[in-house]
Amino acid sequence: GSGESLTIGFRGNADGVSRIDGTMGLQVENFVLGGVVNAAVGSHEIALQGTTTTVNFSIPRSIGALKLEGAGSLTLASPRRFTFSGFATAANEAPASLKQLGATLPDGRQRLEINSPW
Repeated sequence: GSGESLTIGFRGNADGVSRIDGTMGLQVENFVLGGVVNAAVGSHEIALQGTTTTVNFSIPRSIGALKLEGAGSLTLASPRRFTFSGFATAANEAPASLKQLGATLPDGRQRLEINSPW
């Protein structure tokens, strides 16, 4: 698709660590969280930056039944971890389970804080 790229660079910085930089598109057709949700939740652009052991990500663009905003990290080396700090906004027509992901703020956004092994 247009504007989607994932570049894994081997430029290496001063300590010789390879860098990961780029963006990727993620179309989520089936989203399952604790067996509660099974729904198409939308399309998300994810910006990536990091090393071969830890990748930091942010979500600059998100559309669909579940809009996401925030940032996090994916630790690829052991112990592997996934973190995310941000917000989710469920569309009116979204399944009810998408409206119960986190504490709901007055503006309708749900607060998401994830720090979990994977």
